[in-house]
Amino acid sequence: MQNLVFSYNGHPALQDISLDIGQGEFVALMGRNGAGKTTLLKILCCLVLPDEGQAIVAGERTENENRVKPNIGLVHSDERSFYWRLSARENLRFFARLYNLQGGEIDSRIDVTTADKAAILEAARARNLVIGPDRIHLCGMRINLL
Repeated sequence: MQNLVFSYNGHPALQDISLDIGQGEFVALMGRNGAGKTTLLKILCCLVLPDEGQAIVAGERTENENRVKPNIGLVHSDERSFYWRLSARENLRFFARLYNLQGGEIDSRIDVTTADKAAILEAARARNLVIGPDRIHLCGMRINLL
């Protein structure tokens, strides 16, 4: 990324951020609340465009989201990023639609058999994560199973 600038309603979130991350390298973003960590990730995931500068992921500019998105995956542990009132299936359907997947394709990718669901619940029980019928506690969140 080169010279990224981003503002929310005139308030700067990122100012002239430049960073090169090589293939296979790991990076940790650390900083206080409001430092711009989430904004930077949103730019890299094609959720927002920078006001200035450019971001390149897997050799593609983030403006080309259809070419970038197949190369990224983001699981954000913040409770606000996971819609806790939705079941796991509903969350998967919601995010699949953001990637322009269609109904039949979505269903085939997230179809979980009763046996799969039982195995998930059993694994959660073994770790004391079950908090009710078909509900588990994960990453500080409560989610409904399918």
